[in-house]
Amino acid sequence: MEETTNKESNENSNTEKNKNETTKKEEIKKEEKANNSSKVGYVSVGTANLRKETNTSSQVVANLSLNDKVEILGEENNWYKVKVNGKQGYIAKSLISNKKQTSNTSRGEEVDRENNTPNSNANTAVVSYAKNLIGSRYVSGGSTPNGFDCSGFTYYVYKNFGVSLSRASSGQANNGKAVDKSNLVEGDLVLFSQGSKKIGHVGIYIGNNQFIHAANARKGVIITSLSDSYYTKNYVTARRVLDN
Repeated sequence: MEETTNKESNENSNTEKNKNETTKKEEIKKEEKANNSSKVGYVSVGTANLRKETNTSSQVVANLSLNDKVEILGEENNWYKVKVNGKQGYIAKSLISNKKQTSNTSRGEEVDRENNTPNSNANTAVVSYAKNLIGSRYVSGGSTPNGFDCSGFTYYVYKNFGVSLSRASSGQANNGKAVDKSNLVEGDLVLFSQGSKKIGHVGIYIGNNQFIHAANARKGVIITSLSDSYYTKNYVTARRVLDN
């Protein structure tokens, strides 16, 4: 009789142990699922717009600032669907980082200060404004958020900072003052040849060897590396148009 009781006790103990292990495993799975579904990011530019839809002409739901934390709910092409302060909307992926920015200083800005050239705050503001237009369509002859060509994009961005540029890229090659490629800072115009044209394309340098531009009808407004083989081959000059 005593042996049977001990056997039943051991079986009950094992059953309870198995239940505890199963519960623990389920809790771990739930925790892992929660961690995977609650991805967060941080605004990586000075200002950014949270929009109702995935285009730069869409209604602005909220204005975000550097290092604002957002909950990433999903993604759609070059946009994240996010939630911040109870509001949901879309923001360009290029404006979100997986960690907070500890400094606004890029390599370009360091060169800028060493050579006593324009104020980096104004340069950064230009770049932030330009990045808000990422994803805009390319339209030949366009110079509004409904569609840009390359020089129309730079013309529009700088117009919002009180700088009047020539409308064509060939004319913009004469705006401001020439600057060496090794001394580029945020906000400088970078100009390229295109086909038989000595100057046929233009963009805005944004630091870290990258520039933003209205590339073509297929890509629209995007960020590209200056190390890209096509742009390395066709690079012509740069102009500094900010005077502050």
